[in-house]
Amino acid sequence: MESSGQISTIRDEAMRFYRIAAAALALLVPVFAGFALLASASGSSVGLLLLVLVSLGVAVGAGFAQSQKSGASGVRLGIESVLVALFVAVSANISANAFSVSTANNDFSQNVLWLGGICRVAGLLGIWIATAYWILPVFGGWSRGRSFLDRAFRVVCICTAVLAVLLLAFLLFSIAFNGLGRLNPAFLKDVNSSTSATSAGIGPALIGSVVLLLICAVTAIPLGVGTAILLEEYRPKNKILRSLHGFVQLNINNLAGVPSIVYGILGVTAFANMFYLFGTFTDPGVTVGQTHYLEYRDAADNPLYTDDPGELVPATGGMALYTDTARQAAAQATVLPADELKPLRDRIRKDVKVIGDTIKDMLYDTRQIRRGPMVVDDLVAQSIAAAAFESTNLKADTAELTAIVAAALPAMNGKTSGQIRSDRRALTDQIEQAEFKAAGTAGLVIEGSTPQRRSARQKWYLQLPLGKSVLAGGLTLMLVVLPIIIVASAEAIRSVPPSMRAGCLALGGTKWQSIRQVVLPAAIPGICTGSILAMSRAIGEAAPLILLGAVFISFNPLFRENGSLMDSFSAMPLQIFQWTSEPDADFKRTAAAGIIVLLVVLLTFNAVAVLIRQKTQSKAG
Repeated sequence: MESSGQISTIRDEAMRFYRIAAAALALLVPVFAGFALLASASGSSVGLLLLVLVSLGVAVGAGFAQSQKSGASGVRLGIESVLVALFVAVSANISANAFSVSTANNDFSQNVLWLGGICRVAGLLGIWIATAYWILPVFGGWSRGRSFLDRAFRVVCICTAVLAVLLLAFLLFSIAFNGLGRLNPAFLKDVNSSTSATSAGIGPALIGSVVLLLICAVTAIPLGVGTAILLEEYRPKNKILRSLHGFVQLNINNLAGVPSIVYGILGVTAFANMFYLFGTFTDPGVTVGQTHYLEYRDAADNPLYTDDPGELVPATGGMALYTDTARQAAAQATVLPADELKPLRDRIRKDVKVIGDTIKDMLYDTRQIRRGPMVVDDLVAQSIAAAAFESTNLKADTAELTAIVAAALPAMNGKTSGQIRSDRRALTDQIEQAEFKAAGTAGLVIEGSTPQRRSARQKWYLQLPLGKSVLAGGLTLMLVVLPIIIVASAEAIRSVPPSMRAGCLALGGTKWQSIRQVVLPAAIPGICTGSILAMSRAIGEAAPLILLGAVFISFNPLFRENGSLMDSFSAMPLQIFQWTSEPDADFKRTAAAGIIVLLVVLLTFNAVAVLIRQKTQSKAG
């Protein structure tokens, strides 16, 4: 009996020690939590790691003390409680950091920095209450303290959720505040500019993203739904095939969490290069919708065409030349020796180059800042045109050419050097053509000149491998979202009651009829939900497209003459990323406008999917 009393006394002393240790750790938690939140706010992960270790220590100590008193599994309950506290704290700190990031380079949002402090206070309070939730019972205040702290902790969770919603609302308002001023029809159709934020547009990126999303949806949704039907409705009965079926399902579920950069590597290998089975994308082995021809140049630098015999044939007398790429309109051309034409052509090109350089230099002199836009009004245009032809020996009518140049230059006002490059080239080509025509050299081809092999592509042009094309980009995004669609579609099909299938079969329907007329209509709402989530991920992906070679192009390839799905492309996430990387604050407002356009496109596609889902549900009802 005496030994039993001693054991009981030792046990009581141990319990007292554990309670004191747990209480001490509980008092230290707010201090360590405060340091952890401050350290994580500054970008350090040491404080967050310290918070995890101390919190788990408190949970183990308090839980052990509680389990010794009540016989419950206190260790497990304590760990669960502190993990919840960790979630509250980390969520609050992420929200605070998001406020700090969103307020950078943003004059308007500097006034709401106090919201970040509120987020950190909420996270700290959450840790304190969650820890005390399990420490107070050790001191006997179990029922009353637990009931009070339960309500208090619920209030803290509600406040944290409200803060998260306020954060989202603030971010959307901040984007709208900065970006709505840049939204206009010109922004939606203009090309990008790396030098002027006010003249930069999102036209090529907008078209590229829409086409990418359409290709992704057209390929991924039917393939994903078909795969889900195969996995759910045609389950194998053989033991080996069942094992294979389970292995495939497991891998599809795992693929849904694979980083998108991995799919980018797969897209480059499978689509852009096609394992090099059909050559390279610069020299494709298979082409459809493409014809080849030879292009010659006359002394006036006008193109003349002829059929491609399979080799580069030098120009000779009597050969058939045409003025169009379709080789229908015969050209009035004559082939002459080089010594009769070359000096005249060199003289004309030299004179025109001097005129073009004069126009370029005087245009650049109108800029108020380096790399800024041109400032050209009618008076400046007339002075530039007059100076360009002041000391020339052209045979063409210089007064007529001066009027042409003076009329063309005002259109370059407000544009950068990169944006007017093509306009300047077209203007000098027009001057050169007029001089060649005045010299009587049009239609005269130098004997022995070597042609260039050209190709004409139709709208349906296709090549293998696909190369760095918009089609390859859409198929790569299809790989990214395909596992998501398969998993969501399989869950939707699995949720259809078996009695509906049995009823169709009992009425004499076939397996395919039960799938097409019973299972799919009932599963379409779930399939549409999964497709919405998948397309939302696809439109925001940038990493796979960067690997694939998406570029910041300054033209709309899909809307040019003979544009096809084999053309290069850009996308809105890449364009927005480039604008945010620019040091000029005006590009941040342009990026905000691009984000608004991206959200509108995403919501439009999602709205279409929601309408389809509602229409299907109404029919099913």
